[in-house]
Amino acid sequence: IMFRYILLLLLLPINAFAYECSREIDDISKEYQIKIYCNLSDSLRNENISGQVSSANDLQEFAPYLRKFLNYYPNSFVKKHVQKFFLLKNLTLNGVNVAGLSNGPCIWIKTQHYYGQYSDFYLTVLNHEFSSSILKSDYLDYISWGNFSDRKYDGSNYFVNKNMSDFEFSRETGQKILNEGFVFNYGKTNPENDFNTYAELLFTNPQKMRSFAKSNFLVRKKLTFLKNV
Repeated sequence: IMFRYILLLLLLPINAFAYECSREIDDISKEYQIKIYCNLSDSLRNENISGQVSSANDLQEFAPYLRKFLNYYPNSFVKKHVQKFFLLKNLTLNGVNVAGLSNGPCIWIKTQHYYGQYSDFYLTVLNHEFSSSILKSDYLDYISWGNFSDRKYDGSNYFVNKNMSDFEFSRETGQKILNEGFVFNYGKTNPENDFNTYAELLFTNPQKMRSFAKSNFLVRKKLTFLKNV
């Protein structure tokens, strides 16, 4: 009888005891009542986005940062702006590696390569993409936001791809950049990314944001606008 019982267990479907993503991520999904996927099978049809199933180690590393991010906001506010999270490895847009994407109701996050000193970058990406969702779902006047800057945005393929593929370049800052009204190079690509870089820095490093605001009046004006959103 015992042998038959063991044999029955072995013959059960391989995913009979499996989690949708991982125990940690599935617990977060249930706790916050948010749909979280670890593959593209349930994604919106978009041939420009590609990615692979995240590993268990990647998801375990990512889970605490997702929980910390979700604790920033009232749960009802998150659910209003996001319908689904997709946690993937090797996330690309049009063949270019990216850390995150948002189309409003859906957010894609790359869950790898941020261990150690870069682990907090998970929070940066989550807040960056979430601010995109807020921007798109609430139809905020980010054109007026863009008028605060003292220089035109650079939406050229070269500059955008350089920012998307080169982490160090995208996070570059300095007095020259601040004098143009931006906090990072990536914000110079378009008004949306400009808005996002302000939002992510405000949540992940408010002390640094205060320092930037003290040194430049354009940053102060845009920060005041953001706080009133």
